Amino acid sequence: VGKQVKDFSNELMIKAGLRMKVPPRDMAIELLHRGIIALPQRESNIVIVKLIFPMREYAATILNTYLDFYLKYRLRLYENREAASFFESEVKASSQELSDAERRLRETEDRGNIQALEKQKEVLIAEVTRLGALVADARIARDDAADKLARLELEKRKPEPEFAALGGFQQESFAHSILLQLADLQRQREQLRMTDLDTGVRIANNRRQFEELMRLLEANLRSVRVDRQKVFDQRSAELDRARTSLRSLHDSEMEWTSLKRQLRLLEEKDSFNRKKFTEAASTDSLTKRQIGSVAIVERAIDPVMTAGPRKVLLLGIIGAGALLLALTWLALAEFFDHGIYDGDRLARLLDAPVLAVVPAASPALIESSVRGDNHGGTGLGITHAARS
Repeated sequence: VGKQVKDFSNELMIKAGLRMKVPPRDMAIELLHRGIIALPQRESNIVIVKLIFPMREYAATILNTYLDFYLKYRLRLYENREAASFFESEVKASSQELSDAERRLRETEDRGNIQALEKQKEVLIAEVTRLGALVADARIARDDAADKLARLELEKRKPEPEFAALGGFQQESFAHSILLQLADLQRQREQLRMTDLDTGVRIANNRRQFEELMRLLEANLRSVRVDRQKVFDQRSAELDRARTSLRSLHDSEMEWTSLKRQLRLLEEKDSFNRKKFTEAASTDSLTKRQIGSVAIVERAIDPVMTAGPRKVLLLGIIGAGALLLALTWLALAEFFDHGIYDGDRLARLLDAPVLAVVPAASPALIESSVRGDNHGGTGLGITHAARS
């Protein structure tokens, strides 16, 4: 009854132009939109769907049909016939790129002899440091030999050479023994000068021996300088080779690091393409078999009891409200009613005599008096009497 009354009032409002008529299809969609409630369960992938429907029957059929439409919509939503072939070609291309990168990495490792990179760098750096120290020592020894040879040539040009200006030599070396002999000859010459003249035979012989020893010392210093120069050149070449190896290892390391980074990116790309290809192939297979990732665990059934208050309760509430409203109306009418219904009651309340009592005229009497007045009858007097 309530629904019929509501529909009737809606029709009246539509005819009056106060409301717009909604098509039945839009009304059904709005009804489903408001009535369907999805309740996700906590810590679970289960969703409970409820439908609040104005009628007790056919609610389960409508909800089950709605869920079937939803499952079909999901299948069409994720359907993509070209995704599997696209990602398959991407997997092949990324696999080829990955193989090429691995091959280039192996070639770089073989070319640069990269095995234990950090250990190789430590060994080469230590070798460069050691050879640098050896080259510095060889340079000092070479410069010392060249300096002694230069001082020897300078002393040879003097009338009285001073072999002590050459500096020190290593003990038990050839140059050291010659210096001892030169010292003996120098001492003998000074002793001979006490008895012989400088032009004497013994002093001349001493000078010849002294010059011969100086020549031997010069030859020795020249050979030492050549040997030390050779050692310096050899160790400098070894240092250059070690530095070249270190630079080559560094360049190989840079290339190796770049290839490793590129290989890692290609591995991530290949993994992504394979994952997407698997998903696309699975989705395609599920679509062909009409299988989705969402399943209905339990179908909807018709409700055994209505939602909300019952009609009897609503009618009882309405009746109680009407009774309360009537009692309120009676109380208000009784409060404002003074109880004056005849002339005696009015005379007692006013303490004054009542001149006349005019009876209340009914609507029919008033209407007949008006008609009589229009026809020229006695209705005018009745009307005036009633009004007065």
